[in-house]
Amino acid sequence: MLRDSRPTVAAIDITMSAPANKTNYVAGEKPQVTLVFKDDAGKPIDHTQLTEANFSAARLLVYGPRARAVPVLTTAVKDGNSKLSVSVTSRQAGPWAINGKTFKIAINGSAPQDIKIVGASNLVTAAEVVASLNTIITNLNGGATASVSGANVNIRTKVLGNDARIEIYNGEVTKAMGWKAPGVVLEPDVTVAAGTYQYNDIRARTSAANNDPMVLWTAAGVTYQLDDVAGLPPGTYSAYAYGVPIAGKIAGLTRTSNLGHRTFQIGTATPEKKIATNCTDCHGDTIFHTTGAIHPAAFDTDQCTACHDYGRVATGEMFKNQGGTSLSGWSGYGAMRDKTHPTAPDWPACDTAECNSALRRKAR
Repeated sequence: MLRDSRPTVAAIDITMSAPANKTNYVAGEKPQVTLVFKDDAGKPIDHTQLTEANFSAARLLVYGPRARAVPVLTTAVKDGNSKLSVSVTSRQAGPWAINGKTFKIAINGSAPQDIKIVGASNLVTAAEVVASLNTIITNLNGGATASVSGANVNIRTKVLGNDARIEIYNGEVTKAMGWKAPGVVLEPDVTVAAGTYQYNDIRARTSAANNDPMVLWTAAGVTYQLDDVAGLPPGTYSAYAYGVPIAGKIAGLTRTSNLGHRTFQIGTATPEKKIATNCTDCHGDTIFHTTGAIHPAAFDTDQCTACHDYGRVATGEMFKNQGGTSLSGWSGYGAMRDKTHPTAPDWPACDTAECNSALRRKAR
């Protein structure tokens, strides 16, 4: 779904500390990013209110170079998958007619376990499934915990990082509870500790221990200290931020999202060519990601590559629910080129030369 962007999005102004040579950062320099969230009227909010209680999300992503973007310079990049667990949730709401049936699952690389699901009647509740699972998986190879999630069941590993893994096998329980998403053909269906994208949470967290150590909050704005740019390829990089305010929490802020983006140069003063320059010739002043996504997004390839990048955080290719094998979250690997206009003959993938040429033809 597309719609006009202006009624839904408030701004985030992004500025950065100046490089010593005034044009581009070089080895030894550590840029600092400053973010100013605006309300509906374009006035700065009080950034001491940028908290977990007031925003359901507030994130910063830094990435580049433009031609083949990957996440860089932030806490999320340094941590990688090391602080992530694996979490999976059934998709078909209970109760389920699975009493006495077997659920086949492996935890953290264990041998597959055939777990008998036991309930008081033919229709088994989520709480009864949880009880059946936890008897086996709680201490299995580092362990996992099953819990009730609404009318469904969630399983989360106790192990973090590369050793965390959940493998779910085909069977009656798997089918009845919807443990495999439609379109998934992997057997078993493997989920590993791999973030879909490496964002940095810039909210003040309810538990201060969860705060990103590179974030500083003042009433006037939020600053984020980036790492030394040494070793990065020369080119054009981006800082992208978005927020999702909780309705009624911030005075004067009623729009559904805050968005901000800026580019900066590392190792060269010459900007790289954009992946595509004229998406708006056809798409105009519209946004996408308006149904089911965490935030709306503009038709600007510099912003798209914040998430649709070339970072490979796990093995495999392309979406699991489209028959692929990627374990790198929902997006797989391959960035914009393989994911925009990939099928229609005169709408080729979003590649600098091809995409611009096709869009010019369509815009005539």
